[in-house]
Amino acid sequence: ITVSPEGAGGLPGRVAKATYMGSHMEYTIATGLGDLFVVAPGRQVRCGVGQAVSLGFDPGGLALVKP
Repeated sequence: ITVSPEGAGGLPGRVAKATYMGSHMEYTIATGLGDLFVVAPGRQVRCGVGQAVSLGFDPGGLALVKP
């Protein structure tokens, strides 16, 4: 899942939790479909809690995990 600034196209959401892990960021993104957990490489723009974002899906790296 890619995280981009609001309006970039894709699934709209809002950052509910953001954790810097050194080499990457871990986000919980609240969406109309429910909360999504995202691991974003460090090269992506860092987003803060409360920030509106757009989510994209890379079919080569997508993993769905049943809770």
